[in-house]
Amino acid sequence: MLGASGPGEYQVKAAFLFNFAKFVEWPGGAMASGREFSICVVGDGDVSEELEAVVTGRDIDGKPVAVRTLSDPTAGAGCQILFAIDDAAAAEARDSSPPGTLTVGQSQGFARQGGMINFILVDKKVRFEVNKRSAETAGLSISSHLLKLAHDVYE
Repeated sequence: MLGASGPGEYQVKAAFLFNFAKFVEWPGGAMASGREFSICVVGDGDVSEELEAVVTGRDIDGKPVAVRTLSDPTAGAGCQILFAIDDAAAAEARDSSPPGTLTVGQSQGFARQGGMINFILVDKKVRFEVNKRSAETAGLSISSHLLKLAHDVYE
């Protein structure tokens, strides 16, 4: 449950974003480029700070994790995960993210409309839904373990 007795909403989302990376298989080119694993955040919100706290000193597949804040989702080249915070950024991320980029949003209908993972609140708890087809179209393979944890999976 979110609130005073537990972690805040963005702390939970930051932990999810980091952990999503462990359950996604990227195409060779997406992980081969660059010396770091980039989680990019687009839009206004507090998640960048929370994400920094979660990933500091950690790595994914032997690459240090870096958090980048972008003003525009079209600047997402080199991002393995692109988290679009607001509706406008989510629409742009869905439509223009480079192949091999996991798009994550928190807008109503994001996954149903072509985003890959969407945060939703269910009984005041952060959950997520997955659009498996969108991920596969981008060359990503989402682990069955992550799909089992999803509130909904769109094929």
